[in-house]
This record gives sequence, C-alpha cells and structure tokens, in this order.
Amino acid sequence: MSSFEVRPGESVLHAVRRIARHEIDDMLMHLRAGPRRHEAVHEARKSSKKLRALVRLVRDAIGEKRYRRENTTLRDAVRPLAAMRDAEVLAHSLDQLAERFAAEISPGAFDALRNRLQSRVRAMRAATHTRVAMRRASVLVARVRSRLPKWDVRDRGWPVIRPGARATIRAPRSCMNGASARRICARSTNSSSRYGRR
Repeated sequence: MSSFEVRPGESVLHAVRRIARHEIDDMLMHLRAGPRRHEAVHEARKSSKKLRALVRLVRDAIGEKRYRRENTTLRDAVRPLAAMRDAEVLAHSLDQLAERFAAEISPGAFDALRNRLQSRVRAMRAATHTRVAMRRASVLVARVRSRLPKWDVRDRGWPVIRPGARATIRAPRSCMNGASARRICARSTNSSSRYGRR
C-alpha cells in the first residue's frame, strides 16, 4: 500500500499525520544523505512538493495561520537547493539530446559542453553552501515534523478535505483556461497583424 493511500477505517486526523510523517522522514533521509548521493536533492524537493500538496488539502481544517507557517517552511527549506537541481537537469538533458540525435550529429559534438556541465554538477555537490543548505533544510523539515501533533484536524469525516480538494482541482483548471485564452488572444492578434485591421 502506498503511503498516500488511506487505510480502511482510518480517521482523517490519523491519515493526515501518518502520511505527513512518512513523507517528512523520507525527505530527511535524502537531505541527510548529502549532495554527493545521486538524486538526493531531486527526491528531497519532490517530497517537499508532496507535503505542500498535503498541507493545501487540509488548509481549511488546520487553519490559515498553521497552513501558511508549514507551507512557507517547506518551501523555504528546499528553495536554496534549486541551483543544484538545475545543474543536474541541464547535464541530464544534454545526454538525452545527444542520445536522441546520435544518428544526426558527429560523435563527440557535445563533449566540451558535457564536460563543463558535469564539472558544474561536481562543483555544486562539493560546494560548502550546498551542504549547508541541505543541513538547514533538514532542521526546518524536522521542525515541521515536531509540530505534527498540533495539526488539529477536526475529525468531521472525509468531507473535511473537500474545500482543499476543490481548490486543488480548481487551480490547474484556471491556469489551463487562462492559457487557452492567451492562445486565442495571440492567434487573434497575429491574424489582425497579418491581414490588417478593418
């Protein structure tokens, strides 16, 4: 059973705290592994996103003040790790491009760039500020874990997460509608520019 699955007969309060505790422990494991361990930063940031999604889900239940505190702490914990992750993504993306177009480019065409990107990844992993950032993130996340008993989710059954679920579903729909509107607007503007205004 996945850690995010609700167990038969489990209360809202127990499920929320159990899921949060499991994800925090997983995040702490990766943060304490250090930047030299492959995927440590990526997995820690992924856990942060899952935890923030969980906090948003129970936002109304735990109260606005606690929601803002936990969401901000989790966000700030991993924000300094973005540069490390970006360096890894660039190096990985280059390898994927080289593999994808292997038949169309000469061997070694990306060697110089690959070496530079990989050197940057190694430098980031060895950098003191990256290790300090991971240690600081561990401290912040551990504080969230220590506050879990204060997540006073009033057990009114699963409808308690209904507002958070609706908001979570509504947000991407709103973004999608906005993106569609911008595309239509851009298309209309291009047509007007091409054929002239009447």
